[in-house]
Amino acid sequence: MSTTDQIRSAPRRHDRRRRSRGAALFAAMIVVVAALASVGSSASGAQAKPDPNGILKVAAGLSPLGPLHFDPATSVVNADLTWEEMIFGTLMRWDAKGGLQPWLAESVKVVDPTTVQMTIRKGLTFTDGTPYDAQAVATGIMHTKNSTVAASVSSRHAGFKFLDSVTVDSPTQVTFHLNTPGASDFLESLAHREGAIVDPKQIDTGDIDTHPIGAGPFMFDTYTPDQILSVRKNKDFFDKKTFQFGGIDWVQATGPAATNGLLAGTVDVAALAATDVTQVQANTAYSILSGTTDYQYIIMQVCPNKPPFDNLKFRQGIQLAFDRAAIVQLGFQGQAQPATDLWPKGNVNYNPATEKINTYNPKKAKQLIASSGVTDPTFDLHYVAQIASYGPLTEILQSQLKAVGVTANIVPDQDILNNFILPQKAGADVIPGSRRNVDKYARLYASGGQATLCGVARDDIMNVVIPTAGMSLTDPARAAAFKKADLMAAHNLNPYPLVYTVNNYGLAKAKVGGTVAFSPLGGLLYDNTTVLKS
Repeated sequence: MSTTDQIRSAPRRHDRRRRSRGAALFAAMIVVVAALASVGSSASGAQAKPDPNGILKVAAGLSPLGPLHFDPATSVVNADLTWEEMIFGTLMRWDAKGGLQPWLAESVKVVDPTTVQMTIRKGLTFTDGTPYDAQAVATGIMHTKNSTVAASVSSRHAGFKFLDSVTVDSPTQVTFHLNTPGASDFLESLAHREGAIVDPKQIDTGDIDTHPIGAGPFMFDTYTPDQILSVRKNKDFFDKKTFQFGGIDWVQATGPAATNGLLAGTVDVAALAATDVTQVQANTAYSILSGTTDYQYIIMQVCPNKPPFDNLKFRQGIQLAFDRAAIVQLGFQGQAQPATDLWPKGNVNYNPATEKINTYNPKKAKQLIASSGVTDPTFDLHYVAQIASYGPLTEILQSQLKAVGVTANIVPDQDILNNFILPQKAGADVIPGSRRNVDKYARLYASGGQATLCGVARDDIMNVVIPTAGMSLTDPARAAAFKKADLMAAHNLNPYPLVYTVNNYGLAKAKVGGTVAFSPLGGLLYDNTTVLKS
C-alpha cells in the first residue's frame, strides 16, 4: 500500500549499612523524577538578569550509539530525540511530572483502543512557511512509518508499530487507525522520535539529515560531526513564553571531559559520572540536579544462539555470577540500586520473585559453568564507549566473571550498533535501558527488533505484554502482565539486569537561571530555563 493510500482524505467536518544507605539514596532519587532545580545567581548571591539571546551550552554525546540523525525515518537510537524535539517539536510530550501532554497537537481523543483522533494547533508553520497542518502531519507520520532503512525500522517505538493508516479529516484533524488495540502506547510513541514531523517539502530531497526544517522551538543552525550542534530560537514558535533563551549549543563532551568542560566554563550544563558528583557539589558555583526513570537500567545482553551462550548451563552459571551490591558500591558510589527485574524495586510492575533468580551465588555459578561442557568459556564483552561509567562497570563484571572461571574480553565500542548488534556477532554487550511499557520488551524480544540479539525473539513474552497497550495505567491486569513477563525474562537468562542508576547533572549557576526540570525520559527539560547575562 502506498503512502497516499494510507493517508486517506475524509469529508471535511465542521467541527548491610553501606548497602542500605545506597538503597535509601536511590529511593530518595526515585521521587526526584519530577524535580526542579532553581538556579542562577552571581557571586554575591544576587539573581543575574536573563539574556533572551543567550546560548545554553550543553555537554553531550553527539554520536550516542552511532551516527547522529535528524530525520526520524533514518534515526536508529532514541537519543536523537534530544535534538529532534527541539527542531521539529513533537505531537505529544512528557512533562516534568511524568504526564503525557499534547504539544504541537492541541488535543487528542481515544475513540476506542484502535482509533485515535488528534487536533493540530491552528496556524502552525514550519520555519520556511510551509503549513504545519493535518496533511503535513499525516505525510510526516507516514514518511517515518514507510522508511526502508532497516536499522531505523527495527528501532521503532513498539507503540508506533501499531499504526496502520492515517485519515485526514479536516485541515486541523487527523485520525490514526491502529492494527492492534494499543492507543495508549501509540500516543506515547508520538512523544518520541516518531512524533517529530518533518517539513513535507524536504521529503525525498536528502536534506533532512543535513539541514532539517521543523516547527519546533528552535531552528537548525550548524552541525560539525562529533564536535558541535547548534540550534537557534524559532521566533515564530507558538509558545513564545516557554523557551526564554536564544539557542542551544550541544558540545561533544562526555564523562571526565564533560565535567572538566563544566568546571572550565566551556559548557553550562553537563551530565556527571557518579565519581565526579562530589567534586562538583563541593564547588558553590554549581548546582546538582539528580533523578531517575523507570527505564534507567543497565543490562548485559547475550547472543543466545552462538557459543558460549548457546549452552543453557553456561547461561545459568553467568546469571549467578554478578554481585550487584558490589557493582553499586564500586561502580556507582552507592548511587544506584541492584536490578533483578526490568522495573525498579518499588514500581507497581516490579516482580520480587526475580530476586531469587537473578541472584549472586558464585559457588553454584562455578559448578554450572564447569559442568556445562563449554571448553572455552571466553567471550567478547562490548560496551557503549560514549558512556563514561561503562568502562569501570565492565571491568567489575570482568573480575566477577573471572572468579567463576569465565574470561570476558572487554571491547570499548564507539558504534556498538553497527559493530556488534546488527552484524549479530557472538558474545555480549552492556547497554542502557531506553524504553518504557511494551517498548521495554519489544526492544529485547520482538521479532525483527534491532536489539534482539542474534535475531532470537521471544514471542511468548511479547504476547503477554502487547495487550497492556490497550489497558488503563491503573488496571491491575496491566501490572500483572508485566510481572509475568519479567518472571519469564528472568527464566530466559537473557538479558541479565545489573543496576538501576541515577542521572546527575551539573549546572553553572552564573549561566543557567530559572528552573531546569528532570525529564521522565532521563534528560533535562529547559522549558522555563533562562541563560543569564555575564
